Amino acid sequence: MVEDNKQEGIFLNGKGQVIKMLQSMEINERKNLINLIKKKNPQLANELSQNSVNFNDFSRLETNEIINITKYIHPTILGMALKNLPVESQRKILTIIDKKYAEEAFVTMNTFFKNQDQNIKRAQNKILETLSKIKKQH
Repeated sequence: MVEDNKQEGIFLNGKGQVIKMLQSMEINERKNLINLIKKKNPQLANELSQNSVNFNDFSRLETNEIINITKYIHPTILGMALKNLPVESQRKILTIIDKKYAEEAFVTMNTFFKNQDQNIKRAQNKILETLSKIKKQH
């Protein structure tokens, strides 16, 4: 009986587990898998694509997508979210966006905050939520 419940739990949350799996994959592998799913179920593939973005992929987004997010996210949130990304990714993002916005984000990146790890995760999640909402609108 207990084993049946475990299997049912896995089955019931199958989509959530697939999303977590996709988030841990390299971006090209993820795209290939989603394209295979798209052939059988385009709606599911679209949903998985929107929800499987990993914050480490943020710097790999198209330039216009990065610029667009700055219309919806305060620079301090972006600065906090960028804190634990590799320097190359930080530099790429900051050079793409508006100079004044980038300077404000940079100040946040170089400031230490209490509960910093928790705040970084919250900022990254906020950006991912916003990206998902933008993609759903288009």
